[in-house]
Amino acid sequence: MENIIILFEVTPTKAGMQRYLDLAAMLKPLMDSNQYFDVEG
Repeated sequence: MENIIILFEVTPTKAGMQRYLDLAAMLKPLMDSNQYFDVEG
C-alpha cells in the first residue's frame, strides 16, 4: 500500500481560533481510531 501524507496548514484568526481548536479536538480521535492513519504529535 502506498503512503499518503495529509497536511493541514491553517492560520486561524483570533475570532476563529476557538473553532479551529474545537474542530481539531474532534478530528484527532477519528484519526487515531483509523488504522490507516499514523497520527504523530
